[in-house]
Amino acid sequence: MTVVEQSSQHSVTNKGDDVEAAGGGRRPKGDVPIGLWHSFWFLLFFLLFGIVIVLESLLQHYAEGWPAPEWWITERFEWRYYVVSSAPLAGALVLSLLWGTTQSAMLKLQPLLNMTASHRSGNAERTVLLDYTGNELVSSWRAIRNSDYAVLLLIASSLLTTAIKPLAGALLSARDVWWLDAPQTVAGVTKVSQDVGDEFKDMIAFQGASGYATARVLFDIGPAPFITADGHTVEAFELPVGKNGTAYANVTAVFNRAVCVPPTTMDNDVGTRIWHNTAWFDDCRFSWTVNNDSSNLFGVETLPDAAGCSNFTGTPLQHRPVVFWFFSYEPQPIFSVVQCTPQVTVSNVNVAVDLVSNTTTLVTINETTTSTIGSLGYLPYNGLFFDDGTLDQTAMSRLQSVQEQLLSAAFQAAKARDPALRNTFVYYGFTNITADIYNTYLSLIAKSLYFVPSDEPVLIQVGANCKRLFFVPIVTHSLCAVMVVLGVYGAVMCAVHIYLRRRFTIPEYYGTIATGYLLPVDRKASIALEHAAHSKEGILQSLANYRFGMNVQTGVLGVTHVRSSPPSAGKLERLWRGWFVRPWRAVFGSGAGEMARDAETASMTSTATSASSCRICRSRSTVTSAATSTTTLTAV
Repeated sequence: MTVVEQSSQHSVTNKGDDVEAAGGGRRPKGDVPIGLWHSFWFLLFFLLFGIVIVLESLLQHYAEGWPAPEWWITERFEWRYYVVSSAPLAGALVLSLLWGTTQSAMLKLQPLLNMTASHRSGNAERTVLLDYTGNELVSSWRAIRNSDYAVLLLIASSLLTTAIKPLAGALLSARDVWWLDAPQTVAGVTKVSQDVGDEFKDMIAFQGASGYATARVLFDIGPAPFITADGHTVEAFELPVGKNGTAYANVTAVFNRAVCVPPTTMDNDVGTRIWHNTAWFDDCRFSWTVNNDSSNLFGVETLPDAAGCSNFTGTPLQHRPVVFWFFSYEPQPIFSVVQCTPQVTVSNVNVAVDLVSNTTTLVTINETTTSTIGSLGYLPYNGLFFDDGTLDQTAMSRLQSVQEQLLSAAFQAAKARDPALRNTFVYYGFTNITADIYNTYLSLIAKSLYFVPSDEPVLIQVGANCKRLFFVPIVTHSLCAVMVVLGVYGAVMCAVHIYLRRRFTIPEYYGTIATGYLLPVDRKASIALEHAAHSKEGILQSLANYRFGMNVQTGVLGVTHVRSSPPSAGKLERLWRGWFVRPWRAVFGSGAGEMARDAETASMTSTATSASSCRICRSRSTVTSAATSTTTLTAV
């Protein structure tokens, strides 16, 4: 079939880069959408890669987080929390909007790319009736049918922008962590000294220590400040005021403890009112006598200057081991005895002091040495005896009250555990009870015996449980990876798109209602579109035999080819008709079988109708400008 048409100036061929305007037609002024501006792309990729660099840098720099503001962790309404927590999501929305603008512009120009590409067939579905700006699922199906795989990849980029939003929302987390502040210097209160003088010999501190030791054992109160649970007495220092948490410091500690053991053997001389008792601690013999003035008796003495106790012969009373003895006439006479030998060591330790309760905990022992502290330099104080010549009468009375208080506490604690006291006496139960009370007492009097006041600076660190904000590592890395992939992927797509549209100029106001008036169309294409708009068989069927193209020099849209017979269905369409359309028609009738195709081409109809009506409005000017010559096109 031969068709004679006019307008050699505006005749359209679609044979690649060699297409030119036959009559020296002027190349129309272009109008590049904002989404395709190079400056817009620069902004988009600058933000993508810039945010990646910033996020990875912040993740490394704030690996330990930063303090959460009070308005972040409060339960009441705080507008700042919602603003700051929404900032990452807002940034993700901006990036999605920017990339969506570029993606929309590329999809909108795809019909023009198809009409100017020399290797495309250019039928109506791929050109004048093509629209990829609708639903992404429908657009993906159309891209597969039209073999527009670049469009399919472009639509797939939406998955990346979709992933950015939830990742940005989960970027930050607030966690409870144990945090150490920077080291700070505080003034010391006491320090270990080898010569503390005689100030402690008024026995006031000893009396207070015995009362505290008694209360701790009988009433289970906690240890005193700067004394650990195991009995280390540490150098005291000033604690920060108005803070919760724990103060850590490296200080010197004195471990003033006694080794308490039961006797090797015991013996007594049975009497009616007076009992003579003897106990052996290895070769050292200790004897004492009691009478029946009371049902329960107890006392404390030092080891005597006996031949078997030669290790302590000549040692002052305050440095000798002490012996605690207990006697009861109920229900029958029975006794027990405990020997306690004080020992003292000095250590460099790391301690933790609770700022609320002042409880001191031993963290580590760095170094331990044998003590050389004290007036004699080789033996520790037993805290219960002193030479009579060194104490006045009042101090001696206080010392005796200390002895009685410790013994009473031990006996009372034993009776609380074993009211009959039978097993306590038989199985040497007084050994552990006495050791517990006596060692508590020794750790308390160590402050008076081995420490002196001091204001030397002490370096401490304060740690506390606090809320800190963190970048979630896996989320941060995932978000950065998605943005890098989107940036590289987008850059490649932009470069490919620049190459594909290099041969034509984008019409002004392309994509608006005015496009139908401003886009030049030759007479043959105008007639074809007008005929299709009024055809009873539908626009898609009416234009099935036409091939459309655009002159890349003049921007004129025209018919490049007219088929003599309808095109055969493609493979996908044949599968569609064989498996879905025909069974549908068999069940519901022939009219229902067209519903799927009508739904697919509904959006195409409005586009073609608008274009054809606009061609009518401009037919007079178009025909006048196109009447300079005639050209014969042969359609096969």
